[in-house]
Amino acid sequence: MASPWAKFTAPWYVHTMTSPVRFAAILTLLVSFGAASASGAQNTNWIAQFGTSQQESGTQVAADGLGGVYAATNLGPQIFGTTNVVLTSFNGSGQQRWTQMLGSAGRDEVWGAAQDGAVGFLVCGSTSGDLGGASSGSFDGWIARFDAAGNRVWLEQFGSATFDSCLAVAPDGAGGVFACGSTLGNLAGTAAVSSDAWLAHFDAAGSRTWIRQFDSGSSESATSLAADGSGGVFVAGDSAGDLFGFGGSNSDAWLARFDAAGSELWSRQWGSLDSETSVRLARDATGGVLVAGSTVGLLGASSFGSSDAWVTRFSDTGFQTWLEQFGTTENDMCTDIASDLSGGFYLYGSTSGVLGASSFGGSDLWVARYEDVGERSWLRQFGTAGLDRPGGISVTRPGMLLLGGSTALDLAGPNAGQEDAFAASFNSLLSENYCLASANST
Repeated sequence: MASPWAKFTAPWYVHTMTSPVRFAAILTLLVSFGAASASGAQNTNWIAQFGTSQQESGTQVAADGLGGVYAATNLGPQIFGTTNVVLTSFNGSGQQRWTQMLGSAGRDEVWGAAQDGAVGFLVCGSTSGDLGGASSGSFDGWIARFDAAGNRVWLEQFGSATFDSCLAVAPDGAGGVFACGSTLGNLAGTAAVSSDAWLAHFDAAGSRTWIRQFDSGSSESATSLAADGSGGVFVAGDSAGDLFGFGGSNSDAWLARFDAAGSELWSRQWGSLDSETSVRLARDATGGVLVAGSTVGLLGASSFGSSDAWVTRFSDTGFQTWLEQFGTTENDMCTDIASDLSGGFYLYGSTSGVLGASSFGGSDLWVARYEDVGERSWLRQFGTAGLDRPGGISVTRPGMLLLGGSTALDLAGPNAGQEDAFAASFNSLLSENYCLASANST
C-alpha cells in the first residue's frame, strides 16, 4: 500500500558475539514516521521494516523501559533448512541502535521475548544445533539474557533426546526467570507419549532451580506465562486431553497458577467442541489474569466465522469473570495480549475479513484496546494488499505499545524479498469517541 510517510534505507551491519561481520545478504532497514489514523485514536510513531532476500518471520518484541524496543526475528525458511535469530534494538524514535546474529550450524528459532526486569531483555526458542552447549537431541529449548547494549549475559540450552522447545519466558520479579514450552521427551518426568507441557524456573545466573512436566496422555503445550507478583507464576496453554479438567474438544485452553517452588495452587481447563489455539495471557491491574486466543468453535455467546478471537478473565483465585468471542465471517486470529499498564489491555492478531474500518487485502493485522471489564475501547486494522502476519506485543508505558510481525509487501518501504520483519510503535492515549468533531465548550 502507498505510505504517506517519509522513508530512508540503510544497510545493516551484523556482528556475532565475538567479532563484527557483514551479512552476505545485507539487511535493509526502512523506517516510516506517521501521524494519526483516520480514527484519530492510535498515532503511529514509527514502523521499521527490515529484511534480506531470505525470509524473516515470527518477530517478537520487548520494551526496553525507555520508550524503545528490542526485537528478535527468525531469518531463513519457515519449515526446512538452516535458520538463525536476528536481534536488534530501536530507540524511542525508531532509530536502530545495534543488531546481533544469534545462531548455530543448525536450525535456530525464536518463540518468545520479554523485558528482563531491568533494562535488558530475555529471548527463548528452539535449536537443532549447539547454540549454548552440546545438543541433547533433535531439538533443544534455549533461554538467553542480553543487556541493553546487546551483550549476552547468559544462554542456557537444555533438552531431552527428542524434540523440545521453549515457547515463552518472563522475569520472576526478583532477578530470576520463568519459562515454559513443550517436549516429546523426558524433561522432568515420564517420557511423553505425545507432546507434554513443561514449566521451569531459572535463577539470575541462568541456572535452573526447578522444572515441572505435565502429561494428560494426549498432546499439550505451555505457550504463555507471567509472574503473579507473589513469587509464583501464571501459565497457560492448550491440551487435547484431560490435563486440568475434562477435555471436550480437539484442543482446549488451560490456565494454572504455581507458587515460587513450582507447586500447583489451582488450574482451569475450558473449551468448545472444536479447537482453541494460540493461547496467551497477561496480568491485569487488579491481580487477576487475562487469557486470549483463537477458536474455530463456539466458545462465547456466538461464533462469527471460520476462526474467531476470544479473551477471558480469571481472578487470582481462579474464578472466571467474563469471556468475549468476536470476529468476522472470515478467518480471525488473536495471537498475543498485553496489559496497557493503566487498567486495560491490548489484543493483537490477524484477519482476512473487515474487523476494523476496512480491509487492505490479503491477511491484515489488527490491534485493539479493552477495558478490564471486557469492553472494547477501539480496534485498528492495518496492513498491505498481501500477507501480513503478527508476532509479539509489548507495552513500554501507559498509552505506548510496541508490535512485531512480518509482511510480504511494502508496509513501511520496499520489500527486500519474501517476507520482511517489522517493529512498530503506536500511541493510544484516546479512544475513538474523542476528537472526531469540531471543538466546542465540552
